[in-house]
Amino acid sequence: MSSCVSLNAPEGKPLPSMTFSHLERLSLNVGSIVREQGEISIERDIADLFALRPDQVFENYVMHRFLPTPGYGNSQLRLIYDIHITQDYERSEYKAASWAGVGGRDAYILQISVLIVGQDLQRFASLQTSINATQKVSVSEHTSVAERELKQFEAFEKMMSQLDNQLLHVLKKDFEVL
Repeated sequence: MSSCVSLNAPEGKPLPSMTFSHLERLSLNVGSIVREQGEISIERDIADLFALRPDQVFENYVMHRFLPTPGYGNSQLRLIYDIHITQDYERSEYKAASWAGVGGRDAYILQISVLIVGQDLQRFASLQTSINATQKVSVSEHTSVAERELKQFEAFEKMMSQLDNQLLHVLKKDFEVL
């Protein structure tokens, strides 16, 4: 699964939007679906380096992927999400470059955790579980801004694909609402 049409963004051109509109919309056997933002933790000195806002990516995903089904009363599915982005610096593997402090790579670790809480479901009064998806992207410190953003975009796509697979499994097998 990719989150949008895979278009290569030419140098300096805007990235495609991550809309999820290509995904099949799935009706869930619940009366309502509630998205709740938990903790958003992005190291402050890297927040401006990301072309995508991770909270918007998740919100767009849920809005375009799932629909509640009328007739299921007060049953509710709550998706409480936490997002963490950290940065690390990987020194060059070459001793001379490492000693000189050049040739390293910026590594970004993207993590999303979702607590799924079902209330008043057909077979369960209350049920909860959590899923996690993590993606690491590593780019040379000499990479252009456009290429860096494209690599981040691709990492978000992969992370959301992992999350989608896990969420579909949980909703079908554990919660039995799909």
